[in-house]
Amino acid sequence: MAVVFLLFLLVVSEGSFFDGPLQPKFSETYKAWIFQTIYAYNTTIEANGYTVRDQAGGREIQNVTIRYENGTLLDQYSQLHRMDINTTFLTTWDIKGNTTCVKSAGLMTPSIWDWVPFTNYTGRDYFFNVDEWFYFGSRLNRTYVDDLSLSVSIEDSTIPLIVYDHTYAIRSVFYSFDSSYKPADSDFQPPPNCNDSYGGNKQVSPMLELIKGNKRKQRLFFL
Repeated sequence: MAVVFLLFLLVVSEGSFFDGPLQPKFSETYKAWIFQTIYAYNTTIEANGYTVRDQAGGREIQNVTIRYENGTLLDQYSQLHRMDINTTFLTTWDIKGNTTCVKSAGLMTPSIWDWVPFTNYTGRDYFFNVDEWFYFGSRLNRTYVDDLSLSVSIEDSTIPLIVYDHTYAIRSVFYSFDSSYKPADSDFQPPPNCNDSYGGNKQVSPMLELIKGNKRKQRLFFL
């Protein structure tokens, strides 16, 4: 009887037989609403919008509005990746209402969450009811070298709540993450009148300059 009771204590004791909760695992096909805070150049920039990703179909779109902390509009952009036609469309609207649309060879991040299996469990926050994980990107010989913190719900480790990029000081809060969403063709319609080079009045959006043609920056803004 004493042996049975001892085994029972071992099973129910926190940390026994288990080294933390199950590793988070996120779908690569989803629709998500995200709010990002970017701390840069002695100021704070806020990005808000949604993304739809169709991993199997090679399609992804991000619609984002970027503002300074005081609410002043910095930029708006829509970035559409269509690997099925090997084209990326990037449309921006600046604070003066000018529209710029550029198309280029298709460029879509193969995996958004390839770093998650390499995270280490760092503990549980009972106040916010989340489990905390950390990715030491700077210590791994991988393409994505940023150090990242990840928060997931205690009840569901398949939905990201917060991702914080320590390398670039970017905090991403997921208002929603729907992995059951079925991407439709209407989600990925190419914009009309998109040029192979800068069009319109030739003005270049500041956000366009920041993200165009830069694979790493595409991971930072809306991951």
